[in-house]
Amino acid sequence: MRDLTYLLVSTTLVVSALQVGVAGGEEESKAPPPKKEVPVVFSGRMLVAVRPAQARQIERSAPSRTGGDAWQFTRLAPLPTARGTKPPTREWIVASPPASSRSKPPTGNAWDLAHKMVDGQGDGAYRGMLGALSRAAGSETKPVAIEPDLSYRQERWPPKLLARYGKKRYKSKTSGRNLTVGDDYSVHWPEGKKFAWHLTDAYSQLKSARDYVLKHAPLDDPAKRVKVGMLDTGYCDNHVLNPDRLDKAASRDFSKDPLNPTVGAVDPFNFGPLNLPGHGCRVLSVLAGSRGTLQSEGFEDYIGGAPFADVIFCRISDSVAHFFPSSMAMAIKYATANDCDVLNISHGGLPSTLLADAINEAYENGTA
Repeated sequence: MRDLTYLLVSTTLVVSALQVGVAGGEEESKAPPPKKEVPVVFSGRMLVAVRPAQARQIERSAPSRTGGDAWQFTRLAPLPTARGTKPPTREWIVASPPASSRSKPPTGNAWDLAHKMVDGQGDGAYRGMLGALSRAAGSETKPVAIEPDLSYRQERWPPKLLARYGKKRYKSKTSGRNLTVGDDYSVHWPEGKKFAWHLTDAYSQLKSARDYVLKHAPLDDPAKRVKVGMLDTGYCDNHVLNPDRLDKAASRDFSKDPLNPTVGAVDPFNFGPLNLPGHGCRVLSVLAGSRGTLQSEGFEDYIGGAPFADVIFCRISDSVAHFFPSSMAMAIKYATANDCDVLNISHGGLPSTLLADAINEAYENGTA
């Protein structure tokens, strides 16, 4: 029966991510438009993959290198190797630059800087990073891979949009377990003709599947329930539709400092271009939203497809496009280590080898 609940949660996650894209344009295009530089921001951190033995030695030497104006190296320890899988051939180190260099971040392309560092070059403190890494490892260390910790740059509001939307704040219209219908989120999203259409047989059959599971599965036993790790903008504290089994004590905020996440994952509702305050709350309610009442629609039921699921929330950013790979990778490792069966990631950003390794590691440990 646990397999059935697992399938239901997976189906719910697919429905929660459903969007309709709008495409257009001529069949034959003329000269391609000029390429534009991708607007990115560099955190200053370098993500360095080394051999496992070197990573362990770097971790052991870390206490002697704390404090002072020096490079700080943090090992992203691998999870226990799952049965039938091979141990990793590389491990990742997050290299944080000296405090003195953070006030004067390097200029130019961060990928060019990474290539220069491999050749023992680079600007300022970055020139000596590999030397410091080798001293920490106790032997000459050549990276298996190295990449800058990059995110899409947060754009500024155009003046007209700033005047119209920049100071907008959403206020909850709910009271107790009574719900209200809010504004349409996007004209491009599918829309049913009645409230909670996403649960109906005409669209997803989630309510039918959910009712069957609730009738037949022993959900009072934690071992029979599915645990979901949500990676998003955060939850709305004390919201009427928060899941009954949302574990706030186990939830973490990786958005500010991925190496030192804080307890809880409340969305602070930071507004800006491409920021989506409340996005995590919306997705969370579709996944496992609790019971609510909308009298005008004759609705009194669970709003989520899998309200029986245990949920851990990992806040990774204010936006579904602006996040650092280090934040998401750390959140994936945290959720997997905390026995999450399923991860929901409704995000899209820059490619990263560290991120790919974290996803593969979660998969090999049985997390979908």
